[in-house]
Amino acid sequence: MKQIPAPFKPDEPARTVPAELNRLSIEVSERLADYLETAEDLVLAPGTRQSPLSDNPDHRVRVGVMTDGTWVWDLAWADLVRESRISPGTDFMQHVERLDFVLPEVSEERIMELCEALDIPY
Repeated sequence: MKQIPAPFKPDEPARTVPAELNRLSIEVSERLADYLETAEDLVLAPGTRQSPLSDNPDHRVRVGVMTDGTWVWDLAWADLVRESRISPGTDFMQHVERLDFVLPEVSEERIMELCEALDIPY
């Protein structure tokens, strides 16, 4: 089973999760995809890239880096969750469920801190 980069906390080591299809219910995957794609963007790029779940170059996902102020993830996660219902990992899911899938406000200062920590120009 493919392993893909998971959402992460900037002060913790990077990790991967198994790309296990249909792990989330349809309801949870829709709520989670909304959370993932409407978070604060640290980077958004036009266009798409090949999905990490597919060898087909026509299977595309969006490009960007998103945050809720605590966790950071690739925008592609919104597409992967919506299309394939894979789980981004237990710790991240528990975090989002504690927030009842409602994004917290993220200060400009926190966004700048994250950009600096991730070496993203701002």
